[in-house]
Formats: sequence, C-alpha cells, structure tokens
Amino acid sequence: MTLMFAFALIVCGRASAFDTGPHASLTEDVMRTLGFSGAAADATQVENWLTDYYTSTPTIGSGPQCQLEKLHFDDVFSNAAIASYWANLAANTKAAAQKAEQDNDVVEFLAVMGMSLHVVQDFYSHSDWVEAHGVGGYYKTKTWFEDKTPPTNLYTGWYANCLNIPQGTHVPHGGYTWGLNHDSVVRPNYANAYVYAWAGSYEWARNVMSWVSSGFLNKVKAYAPSSSDAKDLAYDQEASIYVSEWIQNPVNKANLDGHWNGNRSGYAAAFAAFVAKWTGSHDSVYVKTFKTRAVYATLSRNLYTTTTAPMPSIAQYPTTGTVFAMRTLSVYANSAFTGTDSYFGTLSSNNAGLKHWYRDASQYHLPRTSVPWLQLMLVPTSTSQIPFSYTLWNEFGTTNNDQVPIQGGKKTLNFTCQTKNASCSGDVNGGPWTASNPYTTAGSGTSGVKVQLYFTTTPAKD
Repeated sequence: MTLMFAFALIVCGRASAFDTGPHASLTEDVMRTLGFSGAAADATQVENWLTDYYTSTPTIGSGPQCQLEKLHFDDVFSNAAIASYWANLAANTKAAAQKAEQDNDVVEFLAVMGMSLHVVQDFYSHSDWVEAHGVGGYYKTKTWFEDKTPPTNLYTGWYANCLNIPQGTHVPHGGYTWGLNHDSVVRPNYANAYVYAWAGSYEWARNVMSWVSSGFLNKVKAYAPSSSDAKDLAYDQEASIYVSEWIQNPVNKANLDGHWNGNRSGYAAAFAAFVAKWTGSHDSVYVKTFKTRAVYATLSRNLYTTTTAPMPSIAQYPTTGTVFAMRTLSVYANSAFTGTDSYFGTLSSNNAGLKHWYRDASQYHLPRTSVPWLQLMLVPTSTSQIPFSYTLWNEFGTTNNDQVPIQGGKKTLNFTCQTKNASCSGDVNGGPWTASNPYTTAGSGTSGVKVQLYFTTTPAKD
C-alpha cells in the first residue's frame, strides 16, 4: 500500500461498480447463506473491494491496473461479445480456483471468489439487463446462464480504460446523476439490479465451489484466521468503509463525493488522515494475497480479445421468494458533537438456517442524512416471518465497536416482521410502515440518535 493513493483517488475516483456498500452486502449475504464462516465471508468481501481499490490507483503498477480495469464488465456492446466475456471469465475463474487448491491456499481461493463475484455483480448493474427484461410488479431473478433466449439488444455502459475503446454512440456508464449504471441506491432500477446480482452471485458461488474438491472446500468454509490476521481483517474491512465513504473529488463534488452507497458523504480531511494511516501500515495477508497471487491476471485473460475459451459446465440455481426491503429514511444525530459524529447501521437475521447480514453507512458529518439507506433481503416463499436485529454504531474515532442509543436506552432493536405485509412486532411494533408513515425511534436526549425507517415485501420470480 502507499500514501500516494490518498491523493490520486481524491482527484480521479473511478466510480466503476456497484457502490462499496451493495458489493459488501451482496458478497457477505451470499457467502453466509452458503455456509461459509463469518471470517471467510469477511475476507471474500475485502477481496471484492480491493478489486475496485486497486483499479482506482496506479500504485499497483500500470500492467496490473489495466488487468483490473477489465474486471468490471464495461465496454461490451453486443450479445455475442457478452457471451464471449462470460465464457472466458468462467474458464478463467475455474482455473484460478483450482490453482488455489493446488497451492492449498484458502485466502487465495477467497480472493478468486471475491474478485469474480465483483465482476458478476457488475454485469447486472452495468448493463441494460434490467431494462431489457422489463420492470414489473415483482422482482425478476433469471440470470444470464438461465436465460436461454436473452433479449437481442443487450449491452453494457462505456467506460474509459486502458483498452481505449472509442465511445462513439455507446451509452456511457455515467455517474450518480446520469448514465446507464444502476450502481447506487440513488440510481434508477438499483433495487432490481441488486436482486438480479444476488441471484447471479448465488449461482456463481455455487459453481465456483463445485470446481474444487469437497475436502478443500470444507477447509475454506471453516476458515478461522489467527488472532493477528483477524485483527488485520477487521482493519481492512474498516478501510473498505472509510475509504469509500470519505473519497472526495474536491474539484467537482457532484461528480464524486462519497462512494459507499449514494453521493454526498465525502469528507476530505478524514479521508486523507485515514488513508495515510491504513496505507502506512503493513500489508495484511489479504492484501498480500491480492498482490502476489495476482488472481486478477488469470481472471482477466482474453476478456477483450477474439479468443473465446470453452465454457465450463454451469449449473443453474433458480431463485424465487420474497424480497424484504428495509429503508432507513433518516438518521438524525441529537448530539453535542454534531458535525463530527457519523453512523452506520447493521441489519442481521438468522431464520431457518438462513443467515443474512447487511451493513449500511453514512459518513456525512452532518446532523441528518441526505441519502436514504436501503437493505434488501431475498427469503424463501415458505418463510412467513423474519426475526431481525438492527443496531446503529458511531464510526467517529472508533474501531467500529461503539453502539449508540437508538430508542431511549436501547442500542439494538429486536423485532419480527411478517413477509406477507411487513407488519412487525417487538421493538418495531405495528405497521405496515410506509414512506409516509415510517417507524420513528425516540432517541435519548442529547446523546441518542433518532431513526426513521419502513419496510416493504415484494415477490421475486425466476
């Protein structure tokens, strides 16, 4: 790592993918749903994030950066080109996963999983897949590999990269206020793209798991880092939040001012201070693996050439159920330190063996958030109710372990919601809550935080 990145990213800040928050939630949720340990899921999320991090900084070297620029599913403008990209990515991922097993390197395998999931997730947020399949009264989940007769007008957005592909009349990827992308909660059809990406990530992860032996896979799923590596992992996760929230383009804040989930969260002073500290520390095993194993070189092979590798066998895992959405409309800081405090919320559920965990964040350094948080969970149709825990944390000057009062003296809301109508019981009692009638916590005087949130449920069909 290097301090130079702190200045390079502030200036150029490539918004090349789902915001960091959605990538993190998608990756964590899918990995935990498939039975991976919390540490394995966390490490996969870090490797997923490093794909964006090192794409954005030339400090890794121009060659590796160019290879990483190919791993965002941009600049692919026809069905044939998309099919070739998928075939090469699948062949490359299978080879990389099997190489990790040959090396007997669990973290290397998690890097393969995290980086390849990043590409899969980007396809559904960078292409017109959502629009081509139509947006109706329910979420759709049919993936590229399931759709045997995909629409003929598929394409992704154009993005400047080392390939120097002319823009011509191709639709640009765009930013927070324009373009093809569905990368953020503030972009059109974001929720639809997220659900497609969840289904695609689940399908992809199941196939990657099948490309290694059961013995090695079990070792990966049970991954438990040493105490020092666990500490490094927590720090790398902290970096994935802080760097993404605090990233800021001082020349044009409307273009890039925060990249966690939605614009207007940048804080240049905090960004520079944190990045200097993080990049000045030693490389964790997760960063070292990303750099030295160079999985990106294998994954990017032939993605933008006329060479198409034979497509490995891809099993389909049709996804149906109910999408439960929790929208946090406002986080209001009743604090004497307003202007320096900032918050992130976690929503977790463990129902019928399905473990869901989401993290949303707001580094606004303002008394009230201006971009709503949205946490989406896909649950089986047979699930009639879901138990939740929702906790708010104060990020400022902490290592992500400082809970704040959210309702009177309560620091965690525990409640159960019905999937049929999103009415709830427990600490969030009543409903169904709506945007015009949100649930509002009471806060706790000068030290508490007031939160407004509401819930919806929508069918999801393959």
